[in-house]
Amino acid sequence: MPTHRSTASSGSLFSPSSSFSLSPPSSGASPALLLPLNATEHRPWLAPWTKTGTAVLTGYQIWAVEQRVTDRDAVLPAIVVLTGDKNDSITLDRFMLAPPSPESTSANLTRAQTKQWEETIAILKASGARINDTSDGFLPVTSLASLPPTMSIVQIPEGDYEKHKSQLYLQINLRRLGLGGRKSLSLSDATSAQQLHFRQAYHLPIAAPSVHPVTMSPRATPIPPPVHFSECVIELVKLVQHALSLFGLGVVRVLPLTDEVCDTTVDALALFRDDIADNLLRSTSDDSTLAPALLAALLSLVISTRGKLIILGCSGVPKDPFARRQKFLYACETFQRTHRLTPLSPYLTRPLLSAIATLWAKSRHGDSTRATKTIGRAIRTRLDALDALSSSRHGDEVETASLEVLVHQIEVGVGGSSVGRVWGVKSKHKERKEEKGKEREAKEREADMTEAQTDDGGEKSGVEKKYSITQQPCTEPHAVRTFFQRVTIAKTIPRSRDPPAPYQWLSRKRLEMDVNLRMTAWTLRQRERRLAEMADALAVVHASYGQALESLQGPLKKRSAHCDALEATAASLTYHAESYATSTSPIAHLATGSSRLLYAQSVLEDKLSESVLEFTKILKAKVGPGGTLDVGTRALGRERSGVRRFVATLSQWGDWLGVLSTRLQWHLRRWGRTDDKDE
Repeated sequence: MPTHRSTASSGSLFSPSSSFSLSPPSSGASPALLLPLNATEHRPWLAPWTKTGTAVLTGYQIWAVEQRVTDRDAVLPAIVVLTGDKNDSITLDRFMLAPPSPESTSANLTRAQTKQWEETIAILKASGARINDTSDGFLPVTSLASLPPTMSIVQIPEGDYEKHKSQLYLQINLRRLGLGGRKSLSLSDATSAQQLHFRQAYHLPIAAPSVHPVTMSPRATPIPPPVHFSECVIELVKLVQHALSLFGLGVVRVLPLTDEVCDTTVDALALFRDDIADNLLRSTSDDSTLAPALLAALLSLVISTRGKLIILGCSGVPKDPFARRQKFLYACETFQRTHRLTPLSPYLTRPLLSAIATLWAKSRHGDSTRATKTIGRAIRTRLDALDALSSSRHGDEVETASLEVLVHQIEVGVGGSSVGRVWGVKSKHKERKEEKGKEREAKEREADMTEAQTDDGGEKSGVEKKYSITQQPCTEPHAVRTFFQRVTIAKTIPRSRDPPAPYQWLSRKRLEMDVNLRMTAWTLRQRERRLAEMADALAVVHASYGQALESLQGPLKKRSAHCDALEATAASLTYHAESYATSTSPIAHLATGSSRLLYAQSVLEDKLSESVLEFTKILKAKVGPGGTLDVGTRALGRERSGVRRFVATLSQWGDWLGVLSTRLQWHLRRWGRTDDKDE
């Protein structure tokens, strides 16, 4: 994608109330929108826009806001801050408005595009951003002072959000899981204590101590290194989101998957705890976001349900329900239609789980016809039914709130590749497959050599050869051939037309006994292997501790001598301090002067308080009720009322004089008319 570079211009920054018009021009190219690199993925408001390239701007910084990153409805998870420093640079995505149709070649904006532009600007302004018009496009800029003080922010180094996004998600996940400590949000690597706490809390594989090749026991089996810590955390979060989606909760059903424990995932975990797994979590008191008991209940319900569906005759159940969720839910829907369970539910619900458990209990306590048919069908169709049989045979134990019990079942092989990848079981399966392949190749070579020798001997002696039937015991617990004794016919040149011996099918009871014995033997071998590895590791740790103690003896002696010297120095300083504290020392005089100053200060404070009290009393006597000011105010009020009465009297006299003057004028005019008549 093309990359553009420009510099910040402080003169183009404006507020929403500015007189500058953000409307795109009526003609010309579509306006460009600049946003932090891959920070606004899958945001609904950005759907009309198309990413066309990247741009690099100087004079800006990018800050991530934790509350917005975990909120899938937030407009800007990462904000751009204007600094004006040429040393600050950021990398941005450049978006353009999508054309109304693929065939459209006009550069002018249509009415619909103009409306989309105005809606986008309104959304950005509502999130607290101002728009900066740069040479590469319009950039939403936010002031750090406008953010509420409750929000946690962290600066993105180098202005590259995509580069540091995984580290940001790791720190957010640790904080939400209760492992972030008391420090604020940062992009630093997780400490060794945090990693150890996380792995121990969720029973994840821990790296073995570094061992020198010379001191390593020859009988010790090399332990595969665990998955990188950040990948381990992200895989666990994804597994939780996948499991929640099977219950119709979380973000996967309507939105793409995320790598952080967002608000939607937290709400989904709370709903699962209260509505579905309350009977399993009744005895637990840990109410954290993703407690080990809650994780065990979430995963064990899915694993146990898969095993029960297979034994109860449901076809098409995937080996990994977390990776192939749609197929697993389709199998659940088919099971509901087959057994006429109403109402149909597209997800795992509490009524559906109860119905499956009821049918499973009936099959265990007498109604075994369907289970027997299912086992035969699984054998004939070469399904991997051992996992289902073990999880369904111990269905009550798999549905547990103990993460330790669940991890033990996962190590045996229950759950599929998704949970095995999180708890480090995938590599063991690969090792077993490679070992088995090598054994098979060796047996084939031996069979070929035996065949060649038999052919030579038979031709010479003239002995008639027949089919030879050999039984090959299986050590792999997850293969289909553990359900029956696999019969292999050695390749020979037949001298007669005798038919081969038929397969011997075992009864259900003998089949279950065979599976139980093989599972027990395999579990014992695994435990023996673990005990041997633990013994070798403990021996190596003991030897390394001895070497460390021997190497620390010299520094400890030096430290002890240094401590003795410090004690002598402290004793001498104490003696000098005591000598200075005598009555003739300057320190004693200084202490006496300080005490006198304190006494004078207290006397002055007393005088000041007395003066303030006297002034208050005098002021109350003057201003309070009955004081001189009150008496003067009342006298003034009386005088004012007298003046008002006098003014009222004067106004009455004025009215009377006006009436009198009017009457006099009337009489004068009348008299004047009378005199005129007389003349």
